[in-house]
Amino acid sequence: NFVIINHDDKYYTTYALLGKILVAKGQFIPTGEKVGTSDSDGIVKFELRLGREPLDPVKWIRIDSF
Repeated sequence: NFVIINHDDKYYTTYALLGKILVAKGQFIPTGEKVGTSDSDGIVKFELRLGREPLDPVKWIRIDSF
């Protein structure tokens, strides 16, 4: 199970290995809304991309927001 979120046709976030997807194709997703849940192993693969170029998410994500 895999979700790609398009952020203004420039940045993209991807979520892979989801146990369940909670959003639909073409859906607008507000900030903070859950896109899915992990499988029983608790692992979700997250990527941040500028176009097709992968970016280091540590430079972009505020850990204190969790």
